[in-house]
Amino acid sequence: MDKQRSKNFTPLEEEILLNCVSEYTKVIDCKETNALKADAKVKAWLSVTELYNSQSSVTKRSLNQLKSKYKNLKAASRKRLADEKLEIFLTGGGSKKISATEADALLVANGAVVRPLLNSWDSDAPYEAVTSGEEIFTLFLTCK
Repeated sequence: MDKQRSKNFTPLEEEILLNCVSEYTKVIDCKETNALKADAKVKAWLSVTELYNSQSSVTKRSLNQLKSKYKNLKAASRKRLADEKLEIFLTGGGSKKISATEADALLVANGAVVRPLLNSWDSDAPYEAVTSGEEIFTLFLTCK
């Protein structure tokens, strides 16, 4: 039983996958585990697979390959966003090393990866001030 390794996903294929999943994000990322939700997830993934494979510029993929890639994209995006948050508070100056990708933006827009809510009384207030594009001095005002 030889398994053939399929080609790696190209950035275009990743974007197409995220666009296909965006229609079904609420169903696919639902945390409930009852039989009704599980059946809805299977149907959603079948629809995503059919929609993805109907595109002319992609390599045909199985349902399990698409699910695995989506899971890996979400995990990588969460890691990049966490690293970006950590990078903001490092000392030593220099330029910012970590930047979000288009896939991260799509995942955040679809709600698959969550950004924290703005709350000036939370311990993340300095992070929110820096990442929301406000003036840098608000970081120091909230820390005092």
